[in-house]
Amino acid sequence: MPSPPRAFGCDGDVAIVSGAGSRMQQGEIGNGRATAILLARQGAKVVLLDYNATWAKDKKDMIDAEEGEATTVQADVTNEDGGRDAISTTLEVYGIIDILSVLVARWEMPQGLTYLNGNLISASTSPA
Repeated sequence: MPSPPRAFGCDGDVAIVSGAGSRMQQGEIGNGRATAILLARQGAKVVLLDYNATWAKDKKDMIDAEEGEATTVQADVTNEDGGRDAISTTLEVYGIIDILSVLVARWEMPQGLTYLNGNLISASTSPA
């Protein structure tokens, strides 16, 4: 299969995509999955972050089939420990994080997205 044209270059960049294992109804694609695939097609090394390891592995297989590079991390980033684990694992594997895509659509309060962003940002800036 020929590679799609590149809209922007992410060659070698390390991208964490939370919600990368997103599952939708038949024929639909979730934002996390779409973002992960797009970044891989643009040359990024994608860390597929999801609370469901099987779903993340399915996306890894898709990216691998297109000769992209992906790693899966199982974590629940709706809590700070999950965010910290995801950041730590990414830094252990790649040593850097260039792109952080927060696409988890699970929260129980209106400020949930701010809370989720805070968990990942706090985890990425806190000493290990």
